[in-house]
Amino acid sequence: METLEKEVLERIKSGKITPRPRWMFSAKNLAFWAAFAVSILVGSVAFGVILFMLHDHDWTVYANLHQTFLEYLLEGLPYFWIAWLVVFTGVSYLEFRNTAKGYRYIPYAVIFGSILISMLFGTGFYLMGFGEKTHDLFTESVPYYRNLTFDKKGQWSQPSSGLLSGTVVSVENPTQFVLRDWNGRLWEVTAADAGTSNVIPADAEELRIVGEQEDGDVFEAHEMKPWRNGDAPPGIPLAPATVILTSSTRP
Repeated sequence: METLEKEVLERIKSGKITPRPRWMFSAKNLAFWAAFAVSILVGSVAFGVILFMLHDHDWTVYANLHQTFLEYLLEGLPYFWIAWLVVFTGVSYLEFRNTAKGYRYIPYAVIFGSILISMLFGTGFYLMGFGEKTHDLFTESVPYYRNLTFDKKGQWSQPSSGLLSGTVVSVENPTQFVLRDWNGRLWEVTAADAGTSNVIPADAEELRIVGEQEDGDVFEAHEMKPWRNGDAPPGIPLAPATVILTSSTRP
């Protein structure tokens, strides 16, 4: 031990080793902790978006698309955000290991702890609505984001498969209103017994309609739901209603 101390002192005296102030090591350690916190935060946001997208997904329409539930499940998983969660869990592990005492902890415990923290905070973000807001922000601002995630609007724009959706333009009476789909097409919706449904159309409301397309532009609706799950109580099945595209509905 004395030999090592003498050797170190000799190297310092000879100028081969330059002592560094303690604050530099503290600052470096603090930087690793900050990076760890940021990576946990990003992972939490990713998990919040995952929860939102899974909750907002309609898990009952796979039969309309002629798919098995497994095919529908694999198609609808939010792979983009799952990848983010995995990547930033790995980053958080590396940053934690670089902290002053991080090397002392078992790697699996660090990884499991990072995932658990992200899940806890991510659940809170989801409950506060941050998952939905983040998804909407990315949809509006990030190029090609829709190509990397499940396209809900595309799924619900398949009248031939019994799926129609869009925004209510105007309500003429409780059983008749005009709907504009996501492609700008106007539909006149006539819903028998709509007054008994938990979903009552209102101006600017976004809806999903499940039914069956007939010849031409005729669509028989069997059920109406809010566009976003949780926006209103789930709609109850309606008596068959006729949805007809007519020239009289165009501006």
